[in-house]
Amino acid sequence: MHISVRTSTVTGSSPNVIAETPWGDPGHVLMLGGHLDSVIDGPGSNDDGSGTMTVLGIARALAAVAGTAGGAGSPRPSPVPKVRVAFWTGEEIGLWGSRAYVASVPAGSIDAYL
Repeated sequence: MHISVRTSTVTGSSPNVIAETPWGDPGHVLMLGGHLDSVIDGPGSNDDGSGTMTVLGIARALAAVAGTAGGAGSPRPSPVPKVRVAFWTGEEIGLWGSRAYVASVPAGSIDAYL
């Protein structure tokens, strides 16, 4: 068997994708995220396709709840955290996306990260 692979490297920018619930206490943030890039030795479905799909699934479940008894505008226990989701870029080449984000938010502004 003979395999021929042609690759190239380009310099560019790639934005993170960040969203949050419209409800919740902005002073108490629960954050979850995954990264969008991959490496040759870890195909995207393993690194980090499963993580980003888990984050997306949780975000979709939160959106579905928003119009029901547990959703926005309904009585909630206090304080209910704001939930923020992130899809990082540039992680496999130096954690660039998440480092840039962390540098942009005040220290201690995120209660927990998954």
